[in-house]
Amino acid sequence: MMTEIQNIQKYLPIAIVGMGLTGDALLKMLLAAGIQRDQIKTFDGKKPADYSDPEKLLAEFKPQSLAVSPGIPLSQKWIQDFKKTGKVTSELELATYFLKSEKIISITGSLGKSTTTALLAAGAGAVDSHAFHGGNFGIPLANYVTAVLQGKSRSEYVILELSSFQLENYKNLKSDISLLTFLSSNHLERYKNREEYYETKLSLFEKTKEIAFLNSHSSDISKLQNELTARFKNLKLVFVDRDFFRKKESRTPKIIGDHNLDNLAMVYAVADYLKWPEKSLKAILEFPGLAHRLENCGIHQEILFLNDSKATALDSVLEAAHSVVGNQIHLLLGGRDKNLPWEDLSILKNSRFQFHFFGEFGESAQKKSGLPGSLSPTLKSCLAELKKILKPQDVVLLSPGGTSFDEFTGFEDRGNYFKKWVLSEFKN
Repeated sequence: MMTEIQNIQKYLPIAIVGMGLTGDALLKMLLAAGIQRDQIKTFDGKKPADYSDPEKLLAEFKPQSLAVSPGIPLSQKWIQDFKKTGKVTSELELATYFLKSEKIISITGSLGKSTTTALLAAGAGAVDSHAFHGGNFGIPLANYVTAVLQGKSRSEYVILELSSFQLENYKNLKSDISLLTFLSSNHLERYKNREEYYETKLSLFEKTKEIAFLNSHSSDISKLQNELTARFKNLKLVFVDRDFFRKKESRTPKIIGDHNLDNLAMVYAVADYLKWPEKSLKAILEFPGLAHRLENCGIHQEILFLNDSKATALDSVLEAAHSVVGNQIHLLLGGRDKNLPWEDLSILKNSRFQFHFFGEFGESAQKKSGLPGSLSPTLKSCLAELKKILKPQDVVLLSPGGTSFDEFTGFEDRGNYFKKWVLSEFKN
């Protein structure tokens, strides 16, 4: 414990920038570790915090370091100016100082990382009742550390879903096993171009000790295979495709969608490497899928409703669209944009699709994609209009492509609104 505290001491006094899930969890962890509250200040421009003005924070508190939440761009001028003389760290980086014997499995990628994380957690949980999974998955690593500091048993496996934002600011990660699920354009509102975004994802391999598994069914990963093998020659890279799962397993998994065969293949490759027993494989096969990811909301009045609110990348939309069978599929698109190539959706021009655009970027998404369809200012108004034209045997697929922050607090909030609408308007 003394070594961990010494590592933390060099960051004090510290300002926690952003008081969302990770900021709140970090504050609790530091207090549980015995750090005095007067050595910690909190900053947030919108939520309750010690400071809401960065200049006042720096002038009055004079922090040695800033622990910046992943949702806050490090490119902000005041953070960049501070970085010239102070330390910029993160909840993940500080929590990692308290890890000891845990085997770390890290997952990143443009698509599929949450589902892959959940599948791995199911398999690990069968052999380690204390297995932890979190990170971008929604449970801060600091929560696990706080529980350990308060006497909870350590996990054998710590499974971390890592976004590109988190990888930007996670210098001390030493992942034992890493997975790259997919590469496609995303978050171009935060990165200069696709190459910079990809480089942030690939930085995970620089922080990996044993082995990395990559989904070769992703065309952009496959194109980089020779380059990555040469670049990371001191790390064992294993390229896996969905045939690996088919060869390993004859049983049918509960999770639906052909694209999930890629996720299953990578998880089975990890299970094979770690020699997980049959009970782990059974737990993986029994995993039904995550909410808001092609979630089946049921058939009501002979209409199938699918909630894919998590689809905030266009490859996710295309995967969902190709997974759905039906004569008339109503595809709901829109929300807030991330500077994505909406023209990629033009391949969906097909008589079985009827397009409904909504939200802040709805009109621009329609123009860029070149797809015909209705236009509504919000998802709520879109659904109200949609109800008037639905008929038996139709399929309604919410797979928006855009983020939810123009109208909701997150993709979960958006997906839950959709599910409540289905039940209130259509359940028999």
